[in-house]
Amino acid sequence: NTIFNVYNKVALQAFAYPLTVSVVQFGVSALFCCALWLLKIQTPPRLTKRVTRLALPIAALHSAGFLLTNTSLSSVSVAFTHTVKATEPFFSAALSPIILRTVPTWGPMLALFPIVGGVALASFTELSFTWVGFLSAVGSNV
Repeated sequence: NTIFNVYNKVALQAFAYPLTVSVVQFGVSALFCCALWLLKIQTPPRLTKRVTRLALPIAALHSAGFLLTNTSLSSVSVAFTHTVKATEPFFSAALSPIILRTVPTWGPMLALFPIVGGVALASFTELSFTWVGFLSAVGSNV
């Protein structure tokens, strides 16, 4: 993941349009998958209406997260993007009662405070800090 994001950063420094870079990356990936299916290297998935209906929201959220990560990378350093993305367990715990209908126990919740504190400290001292980069990285976690 780090190497992939370093390459994305290089691409975004050469062409500073995260939406376009993200769409091209998805397009190339789709073409690669189609080639694997046509050459019978990989078996194509069997998509039913039910599977498609269940997968589309997840695919949309994954795509939004990918775009937001690229937006963050276009604004701040790779290290800072990764530091902010380290708050993902916090958002998983925060959204767990809404999505999974389960409330995390106090132990794991307390363990998240050092993560959030560390990200806050890193944000205050980050030389390349921008609100677009920070909020995009946070948004990619949700």
